[in-house]
Amino acid sequence: MKKEQAKKHLKEIIALSEGKQIQYLNVHMNNWETTDNPEFATDTEYRIKPEPTYRAYTPQETRSLVGAILIQNTTGDHMLVTKWSPVVGHVFIHDRWYSGEELLQQFKNHDDGMSCGYRMEIVNYFEVKGYE
Repeated sequence: MKKEQAKKHLKEIIALSEGKQIQYLNVHMNNWETTDNPEFATDTEYRIKPEPTYRAYTPQETRSLVGAILIQNTTGDHMLVTKWSPVVGHVFIHDRWYSGEELLQQFKNHDDGMSCGYRMEIVNYFEVKGYE
């Protein structure tokens, strides 16, 4: 790899060394694709794969959590959601009520280990000079 290549892709190279996933722009498919072994070619655009973002569940969305097992972030304890309050939209876990915001901050989903909130969609956009 030449010095110019390294400079162009430095941010992605550092991210790769930290274990983050790298994507390249497949111009034929108009799509970002994940690669385990990026070549960092000078004629290819690369990016760090965007991380999903989460927002707090709305009071109505928390209802779907009744019966779910959540993992408390600080203790690692697995806890069952047993009740839902239609008045305020909070759920009952172990010995207290939690709002959607508290769930997002304090729990993970048991199924996938991800944040306990509504997963926002990642738009597959690209910003490459020469493409519109």
